[in-house]
Order: sequence, then C-alpha cells, then structure tokens
Amino acid sequence: TSDDKQQLLRLKEKDQKLSIVSREFGKFTIACSDPDGYPEFDWSAIEFSHTITALDLCSMLKRSYFAAGKQETSYSLNAVQIRASKGQLSGAATDNRRLAYCRVPARGSQEWSAVVPSDWVKKIIDITSRMADEEELSIFADDEKILVGSAATNLHSHTLSRPFPQYEA
Repeated sequence: TSDDKQQLLRLKEKDQKLSIVSREFGKFTIACSDPDGYPEFDWSAIEFSHTITALDLCSMLKRSYFAAGKQETSYSLNAVQIRASKGQLSGAATDNRRLAYCRVPARGSQEWSAVVPSDWVKKIIDITSRMADEEELSIFADDEKILVGSAATNLHSHTLSRPFPQYEA
C-alpha cells in the first residue's frame, strides 16, 4: 500500500518462481525457495536474558534509531547498538554528526552487546508500537544473532560484526 492509494497485488508461485502483478508496476517474476526447505529455528533452546515491556523497547529504539546513518557508504553506522546489563537495556545510534542514546529498565542480569541493522530496528519499532504497552517481550543476543520473542511473535536478525563507535566515557 502507499499513503494515498491501495495497491492491488496478485501473487502466483510456480516452479520456484514468484510472479507479482501490480497495477502500478506491471508484472515481474523473482526466484524463490521452497519454504519447506528452510531450517527450523529451535526457539525452545534459547535462554532469553532480559524481559522488557513493548512500550519500553519501542521507546528505547525510537529514541536511538533516528540518529542512525542512512547512507550506504558507512554501513556500520546504518545500525543501532543494543546493550544489555543488569536491570537495563540501552540503545545507541550515530551518523557521525549526532549521537542518540537511550536507557530503559529491563529484568535480567546478563551482559551483551549487539549491533543490529537499522531496517530490522525499524520493523521492531513498527511491531512493538502496535502491541499492548505492557506486553512482555524477551530478548537475547550473542555474536551472531539477536532474538526478540513474545507469546505471539518471534523475530530474529543477524548482528553486524563491525565495530560500533565508542560513545561512553
């Protein structure tokens, strides 16, 4: 959909190709994989480190995301750093001209840090802004991934291995 009008799409999958038909863009085809071939992710094996309300997570990410870089030339800055420590989560982002930092309370005691892509953060903001404010979310990260889960939704992303600028004294 767009802001001013609804877009009608027709989707058709055949021989691992997805055909998309749109009034505005015409017809195009993209390759796709069989979803049955995707590896299953075992969420039960994850020991989430922190619990936070949807309102607090959304607020933290909104207050840091706006400062994330938008240029492709500095990909490591097109990200938000999320840090966990005892009793809190924090988010930080910079585009080399400004820095945004926000800390919120969270239940948990493990310490970790993850640099996550801005587009994933934007999706988490969108999803958490539609949740009930007090809905509990669990969060976990390691060197490769970050996971956010609730009773109804589980989301994950790969973390970026690039260093994030030092912003704390």
